[in-house]
Amino acid sequence: MTKNSLLKQQWFWNIVSDVLIAGKEVDLDLWCKQYQVNLDQFNVAFEYLKTADLDIDLKLKSGQKYICTRRPLARSSQSASNITELEESNLLELASSIEETRSTCVDYKAMNLSEINIDMNLVTQIQESITAKHTLSIQHDGRELNILPWKVVYIDGELSLICEKTSDKCLLNIPIQSISHYTEGNKSYESIYSLLELEEFISSLREMSDYTIRLVLKIYARDEFSVSLNEAFFNNSCLVTNSCGDLIWAATLEPCDRVFKWLYELEHKVEILEPYSFKRDFLDYCEDRLKKLA
Repeated sequence: MTKNSLLKQQWFWNIVSDVLIAGKEVDLDLWCKQYQVNLDQFNVAFEYLKTADLDIDLKLKSGQKYICTRRPLARSSQSASNITELEESNLLELASSIEETRSTCVDYKAMNLSEINIDMNLVTQIQESITAKHTLSIQHDGRELNILPWKVVYIDGELSLICEKTSDKCLLNIPIQSISHYTEGNKSYESIYSLLELEEFISSLREMSDYTIRLVLKIYARDEFSVSLNEAFFNNSCLVTNSCGDLIWAATLEPCDRVFKWLYELEHKVEILEPYSFKRDFLDYCEDRLKKLA
């Protein structure tokens, strides 16, 4: 696997953002299964990051290997003094590639958008504009806006477009169903935001939503667990081992049929720990499914 092909892999940027930037410890075996990556592919990525003088390591804990870092490359004033010039240079190069690569990773076709009554032509155009980093001209609430599309997310019970308005460089959250007309822009646009700032904006929107919860799962079948839920439906996910040795997965999301379906298909592999209200709603969902099968 060449460097250029490696930089196009979504799983590679998950290592960079989760381990090197966020400082999480990631279970290697579970991570490889989740992203369908074999150890040879991981070793190529691991050696590349080592060659780039970025602090990534493997450590053994409770008989399992974890991908980790001793010094997260956090972009904050408190941590800036801990980053060497070479690390900062490499991080900036990696961060630019993250924004170019990870923003194109959402598989819109796999989301069954027809079930949500979304214009597939519009979503296809959004995908192409995100990939090319081109602007769009859209009609929204009777106004024409020139925007740079960033990401499609599920917020407040509907799919929304997170975008940047080119006139004043403000981030916007626009329900896709409210877009009545669109045309492709003819020029590229230089954004002032990083991917991390974008994720912080999405997190703040979810925190303001009345529907948002922090879902916590206990994983029983580690070898069979996978996060097949589309990334548009959740953020701020983490995978940790608690003091009892249990594997815990958590993420911020809004309850919806897509989330319920994902958990339903996991069956006995997981247990919902929190919140209780979500567990009750999920049991109602399962009961409805069984009634339809009867």
